[in-house]
Amino acid sequence: MPRDELHNLVFFVDHSLGTKQLADALRNAGCAVELHDDHFPPRTKDTDWLAEVARRGWIVLSKDFNIGSNALERVTLFECGVRAFLLSQQDLSGPAQVTAFLQALRRMRNIARSEPPPFIARVSPSGDVRVLTELKRAWKRSRRAAPRRSKT
Repeated sequence: MPRDELHNLVFFVDHSLGTKQLADALRNAGCAVELHDDHFPPRTKDTDWLAEVARRGWIVLSKDFNIGSNALERVTLFECGVRAFLLSQQDLSGPAQVTAFLQALRRMRNIARSEPPPFIARVSPSGDVRVLTELKRAWKRSRRAAPRRSKT
């Protein structure tokens, strides 16, 4: 994959993935990378950093699948337009996490360019990537069903 194609995408490595190992591997593959701890204190609420990362247009990499299942975090993710790739298996070793994301890199890049935000995609240990369209559909349905506030 040509380096210039990767550089206009910025991958944000969540605190749950550690710091150096994945970031270094992605940078060596030609990616622009930002680390959670370079921008936020370690215990920053997910809802706070998700909103800021989305505002900056960065793509979230995490192994914290609660981001997609916690109701408040999911609302933040969808309302703010987050693009997130989440490891499907949380107990992978550091090297296995690196392998999964590197094998998924081309597919993640294609999804990030073609799938309108917000989205959550699951990355398997073998590098397979699947966009969780059912979450996006459920969010859209809930938005249509939510009562509208009157402007009085």
